[in-house]
Amino acid sequence: MSEQEIMALLREAFAKESKGNLTIALERGQKLADLGFDSMSALSLAAYVEDRLGVTFADAALSHVASIGDFVDMVQSALKEAS
Repeated sequence: MSEQEIMALLREAFAKESKGNLTIALERGQKLADLGFDSMSALSLAAYVEDRLGVTFADAALSHVASIGDFVDMVQSALKEAS
């Protein structure tokens, strides 16, 4: 799965979590906190992506996710582990 495909999935997840109120473009360097997402929101985002992709994220990996880029890297790592 390409980074662009992961970013599209994250946009879906962010839109769902924000009830459609998030209309900004996502970029690797953006911090989740700057987008109004706390640790509980990040867990919801992770659960959405896990369900869509059939992967599981380690709690330790989730604890290091602070930015969109971190989230993309975590998804790519989980997909590599699953294959």
